[in-house]
Amino acid sequence: MLYLILIGLSLILFGGFIALTAFEHRRGLRIAGEYRNKLDAKVARVAFIATHVDWGAFTRHLLGTVLERALHDVAHFVLRIVRTTERLLTRTVKALRERRGITVPLESEGNEKPGILQESAHRIRLALKSARTAARKPSRRKLPEGE
Repeated sequence: MLYLILIGLSLILFGGFIALTAFEHRRGLRIAGEYRNKLDAKVARVAFIATHVDWGAFTRHLLGTVLERALHDVAHFVLRIVRTTERLLTRTVKALRERRGITVPLESEGNEKPGILQESAHRIRLALKSARTAARKPSRRKLPEGE
């Protein structure tokens, strides 16, 4: 029964198309002509693209991009797990050392040199401070009124 309904529906649509083209041919105008012209231009553009694109290269590029992104996400996830585990182990070692009374600082605590940003910020602060003191005029001594 479903096949009969689908066949009947397609015949009705085909008959409507034939009636529409006959009506347009008799009157000499297109119904919804502006919209259909735009649709025809879009369909022609899609057909041109579909016939001129190298689908093999496009698919290869798309799959390569997806694979790169997936590998990047996996590597980032593993890195976050490793860093979280490292922090957990560092805290554990610190707590165990404190329990036993060992006061040796961990390598990651006080022995690090300041980073480039911290060093640059410190230099900028010093330069601003010295510029402020250099820009101040020395105070003039007031002479006693009798002199």
